[in-house]
Amino acid sequence: MEDNCRITIQVELRKPLAEFAYSMEQVLKENDYKGGWSELSYPHLLARLDRERDELLLAIHDGLTTEEIKKECCDVANFAMMIFDWFNR
Repeated sequence: MEDNCRITIQVELRKPLAEFAYSMEQVLKENDYKGGWSELSYPHLLARLDRERDELLLAIHDGLTTEEIKKECCDVANFAMMIFDWFNR
């Protein structure tokens, strides 16, 4: 599946998961101008996941706002999703 493909599904999700997935998509949309991830290698995606995890830990440690920490959580989750997608191909 192309990483710019959009589907509409109707599924029952736990409220925190639905809110998190929605926030992940919002962050992805904000970064659409960068292009997708389908051409990125697995090692690159894994390195970015590590970097985003470090950014999340730093955001928590430095006492950033709740919104900033939530965005970092989405960044981590989005790179994990990209790796999931890479193995799904």
